[in-house]
Amino acid sequence: MIVTLNIGLWINGKENANLGPATVLREVIDALRPIDIISKRRFAKSGEPTMVIEMVCNNDMQKLCGGVGLLCGLLSQDCIAYTVDSLAGLTGHLVGPNTAPYGGKFNPEYFIAY
Repeated sequence: MIVTLNIGLWINGKENANLGPATVLREVIDALRPIDIISKRRFAKSGEPTMVIEMVCNNDMQKLCGGVGLLCGLLSQDCIAYTVDSLAGLTGHLVGPNTAPYGGKFNPEYFIAY
């Protein structure tokens, strides 16, 4: 399945505390194993600097969701939005300890697609 992540680069929502791109990539690889390929990555601006990562991932949905939740903690994020493009179609998800300020669910209008 193709997974696209949107990960904000501010730590705990604070503009003056930023994550480095190398840190984000390393933690994504560690938290979401097995990843076959990170096929694309870029920076975008949507309220805060955001890393958009597209990858091929062989996790089942439960393991993927758990890995994204773990990634939120490792990167001090309120939540992470991601999409999954699989045989079942494209689905969007919002996972993390503090999704309420972001509407509590995935909103495609705010998602930065690749």
